[in-house]
Amino acid sequence: GSVDRFHNQYNSPRVPPNREREKYLRSRMKRAAVVLDRERRAAVEAGIRQTCITRRWRLWAVNARTNHVHVVVTALCDPERVLNSLKARATREMRKRGCWKDKKTPWSRHGSKQKLWTEQDIVDAVDYVLNDQGDPLD
Repeated sequence: GSVDRFHNQYNSPRVPPNREREKYLRSRMKRAAVVLDRERRAAVEAGIRQTCITRRWRLWAVNARTNHVHVVVTALCDPERVLNSLKARATREMRKRGCWKDKKTPWSRHGSKQKLWTEQDIVDAVDYVLNDQGDPLD
């Protein structure tokens, strides 16, 4: 299954596979899907960690997967700014390591942003990011 805007809460049921929906979404893609291999995932995670250090944001968890990245971070600024900063630094790190040569960004526009209001929200989000993403990747 997968997650969509209606199934995007911790522990909510996943969307069952749907070939027609997949076909429709693929038809809207402007280019081939980006795959984050081991080298790219390492670069992305390093870029995210460096951004959080530089900006003095609290990084709780990061998990780069083959087709998306999950991050739990505390920052006293607009979530869109956080997301854009993380994407930009991750891209720079991939380029620096030579594993992203395209002039265009590897990222889709925007991204999911959840505000976490309580300590339990953070605990749940960290658990989801670290332990509920399927088998570990090497």
